Amino acid sequence: MAVCFPSSSGIVPVMRPRYVIDTNLLVLLVIGTIDRGRIERHKRLERFRESDFDLLLNLLAESSGVIFTPHVLAETSNFLESGTEADKARNLAILAEFAKTGEEIHVPASEAMDRPEYRWLGLTDAGLLCCASGGGVLLSVDGRLLHEAAVLGVGFVPFDVVSAHRAAAERL
Repeated sequence: MAVCFPSSSGIVPVMRPRYVIDTNLLVLLVIGTIDRGRIERHKRLERFRESDFDLLLNLLAESSGVIFTPHVLAETSNFLESGTEADKARNLAILAEFAKTGEEIHVPASEAMDRPEYRWLGLTDAGLLCCASGGGVLLSVDGRLLHEAAVLGVGFVPFDVVSAHRAAAERL
């Protein structure tokens, strides 16, 4: 999949982006990896289906890498601490494996908080914008975050739109 960046010289396609992924998609990745059947039962994943997990895997497989911020990893860790002790341990172990295989970019809280978007998006999303502004491509389901990325001219992929297009194509 080519990702497009708006620029002064038109749209610039990027063939193998490095994705900066949000907390919702990282939770989907972890839970789907452990047990696809848990996706539609997990309280943080009500909007997703197993086919969304497949799509996420495909997008990441076609990318040149994944970027995490410590803020996203921390939020994800908190969201994965539900269920039995065994579930928590398994969830957090898989999260740790993903964190090791991706690139972690530290965005100081003060830097993210200096962004005007921090006031309406919060710390984690302002940090994601910092990373995406540095050359990563934001992959998210958060409409407000994606809107800000578009306003700033930052590369982004709206996961919900890609998922809807894929579902429509499969019905044809």
